[in-house]
Amino acid sequence: MNICSYNSFSFIGIVYKTSKAKYTDNGRVAITLTISVRDKNNKTNYFIPLVAYDECAQTCALYGVNGNIIGVEGEIVTQEKFNVLTGYSELRPYFVVKDVILIKKTNIKKISDKEFSELLDTYSL
Repeated sequence: MNICSYNSFSFIGIVYKTSKAKYTDNGRVAITLTISVRDKNNKTNYFIPLVAYDECAQTCALYGVNGNIIGVEGEIVTQEKFNVLTGYSELRPYFVVKDVILIKKTNIKKISDKEFSELLDTYSL
């Protein structure tokens, strides 16, 4: 895990939500997940949407259980989307995971918002 560029990211966070693995139109396996990252200075939680493909998607599906603490690295990619309301195309960034590691495994299968908040308080990252 050693990525150094302006479009790279590294996060350690708690898995909040994971989708099921799906196949894209060109046959690649893809999975989306959301992790919660806490800012130590402000005690603010940020929910970061991530996408992973192929082997990394399989690893994210394995580690992406609600409540698990994972580390992810990858690159920020922009995609052009047409905004129907404004009539203009916009560049939207999204985070593509290239590497993922499991830091702490929890035994939580389904997690309520209250339990998630308590978990964030317990494991302040």
